[in-house]
Amino acid sequence: MVFKKDINKILLYLIAVHIVLFTGFSIYYQASLKELTYESNKSKSQVDYLTNRFVLEQLNETMKLREVAQMDRQTFEQRYYDVLSENERLTKELSRLNSQGCR
Repeated sequence: MVFKKDINKILLYLIAVHIVLFTGFSIYYQASLKELTYESNKSKSQVDYLTNRFVLEQLNETMKLREVAQMDRQTFEQRYYDVLSENERLTKELSRLNSQGCR
């Protein structure tokens, strides 16, 4: 009977040790998972920041190119109208000279 009580105590001790070990491993893995989640969120945050920064830089570059294109368009339009006016003036002068020369 004494032997049976000792076995019960040993089994109870082994169960307690296993519960403590299981609890310890659970706490360790929970901490590891928490740290891994934190690092993952940190990396995601950095990726989001870099993506937003890249998109903003691309938009700024596009706006600059658009402004340059608009300025070029205005310059070419002004030159076109200058050339058109010069052509009209020269055409009138040619007509005037032709009409004077034909008389």
